[in-house]
Amino acid sequence: MSSSPILHVAEKSELSFTDGLYYPDAFSENGFTHCCSPDQLKGVLSRYYEEKTGLILLVINPDEQRLQIRFEDTTGSGEKFPHIYAGIPQNLILNRAELPDGEKEREAFLMNIQKRLNP
Repeated sequence: MSSSPILHVAEKSELSFTDGLYYPDAFSENGFTHCCSPDQLKGVLSRYYEEKTGLILLVINPDEQRLQIRFEDTTGSGEKFPHIYAGIPQNLILNRAELPDGEKEREAFLMNIQKRLNP
């Protein structure tokens, strides 16, 4: 089991649970949920979500047996990211936080979350 939580950036509009499980819209296309570690979050946000608003950060308990987590490099960059090959049970979501929309506010949020998740 990983010692630090796994993070997933979700759009508010797609955050819903069916039978207690969360599947992002892209799950049906990819077959997994894209996640990241706390150390990878800043890069993920700048690469994929810089202009997006209405985002929620899910902090997930890394219970690998229930979540079917694989650490993979799907981009060829050499960096491995956690991918969840199952629905995410609502009770494994430790926390949810709305990501600020403004650049300065988001940067402050990232500094705070890094301190909290990487003691």
